[in-house]
Amino acid sequence: MKKILSILLMLIFFIPTYAIPKYQIKNDILYENEKRATGTFEITYDNLKIKVQYINGLMNGICEVYDSEDDIIMKALCKNNEFFKTEVFYKNGELMSFELKDKNNIINEYYLKNGKKIMSSNKNKRENILYHENGKRLLVTISNVIKIYNEKEELLFEANNGEVVDIGFRTEELNDGSVNFLKGNLVVANLDKEAEFLTFLYSTGEEMLKIDEDYRIKEILFKNGTTFLKEEKGRVIMNHKDGSLFYEMIGESINIYDNDGEEIMTRIYTNFPEIAEIKRVK
Repeated sequence: MKKILSILLMLIFFIPTYAIPKYQIKNDILYENEKRATGTFEITYDNLKIKVQYINGLMNGICEVYDSEDDIIMKALCKNNEFFKTEVFYKNGELMSFELKDKNNIINEYYLKNGKKIMSSNKNKRENILYHENGKRLLVTISNVIKIYNEKEELLFEANNGEVVDIGFRTEELNDGSVNFLKGNLVVANLDKEAEFLTFLYSTGEEMLKIDEDYRIKEILFKNGTTFLKEEKGRVIMNHKDGSLFYEMIGESINIYDNDGEEIMTRIYTNFPEIAEIKRVK
């Protein structure tokens, strides 16, 4: 019996023991046992699972973010902790937004739930475009030029350096003091009697877009009357056709929202908290 116990003790003594790696993120650098980590890791926090490649403690390569149901939220390419190509997805896998960034330019695209591109921008070209739900251009700004189109992509308005370009519309003053703008016999816009807001119409007569006397966009509507875009007190929002919030800009801060109305960008781009669970994948 003593011999058996001795053998068991010897076996236990010689069983190799492995230290559990200690992971820590400090100042956006991942450490493994107090050394900068290299490899593929899975970081879990706040119902998010992030699979990301690190080289010498910095994110380099592919970064994928999944929600609690293992639906992909975001896929990005990173270099030294900077995202230079980022795709954000709806729960159904459809693309929600795309960003391509380098030292010279930033290109952005945004898409509605139905897969239609709704906005794009190109920093180098100083170009911003909003699209109708049928994919045709609605509002184009390139440098100091502004153009507005209806859903048939017929030009309704153009301004260059703050000066309105004559595109051949005639005017008709109404009894209430407001003014209609006509293309042939079709009313394409209306200026209210106080001359504060110019409202452009869809080809079928519904209100489409409203600008103020300084040609700033105040509101854009879908054909069904739901607000698509609205500017108010420095806050710009965009909605889906069902009225749910899609995009928000306050100053230079931009957030987009998922199917459930939860803010996506802030949750992903904030620093990983100390409570995050980290494990090596390979």
